[in-house]
Amino acid sequence: MKVIFLLTHNNYLNTRLADGTVLSQILAQTLPYATDGCVFVTAGNLVDDSVLAFAEKSTRLEVSPDVGNVGALRACRENGHLSDGPCLVVLDGTIVIAKYDEIEAQTTAKIVSILDRAFWFRSKAALEQLLDWESNEDLETETIRPDKIISVGDVDELVNANRRLLGIGYSSKNALERSYTEEFGVIPPVYIHSEAEIYSSMLGPYVSIGAGALVQNCVLENCIVDDGADISNLNLKDSIIGRNQKIVGTPQTILKL
Repeated sequence: MKVIFLLTHNNYLNTRLADGTVLSQILAQTLPYATDGCVFVTAGNLVDDSVLAFAEKSTRLEVSPDVGNVGALRACRENGHLSDGPCLVVLDGTIVIAKYDEIEAQTTAKIVSILDRAFWFRSKAALEQLLDWESNEDLETETIRPDKIISVGDVDELVNANRRLLGIGYSSKNALERSYTEEFGVIPPVYIHSEAEIYSSMLGPYVSIGAGALVQNCVLENCIVDDGADISNLNLKDSIIGRNQKIVGTPQTILKL
């Protein structure tokens, strides 16, 4: 099956999310089904595309940010990136967890909508039917529900997505063990990258700490600390600290009377 990723509108693709980034979480759900290769359609919003190297037989296509989803797919056709067999089109504002390899056997429809966040086409002809569709014609589609659907379109959704992913198993298995031997505490589930440094802090629940991050004297709950961030003396909840940001709060001393 060909997989086409429309990565044209989401500005958070490189943001830390549980044990990866937004983009790597999207890819993890769909790349196993890309037996006929994949196409990454981007609009200049993908700063670090190193994760794309893990996709075999992949192609990168750059389009204008205002081209729209159908226009992006037409650009794929114009550049010869469609195949004759089944095709899955994935949008970038959502992580859709579904059994894509079972769709063909479950329905006779030519076009299947996974709650309008991903679309499966039985053949190239079915996809071209959408590309050549006019509003006065009927376009028959069937809608199915995925196993899970997680929106990642803005900051609030990212924090909630991080919470959900950690809750269903995308957390560090050794976080408690690290806390026993290092200078911090955790309330699971949390994700702590192996290259992150934590000192005199309490993390959790639902906290993700990225690679190279430094966290000192902080209390964090339901937060994302992106790669390379440096924070100290903070008490945060429901927040995101961006990549390589440095924030120093006011030190507080607790006096025993």
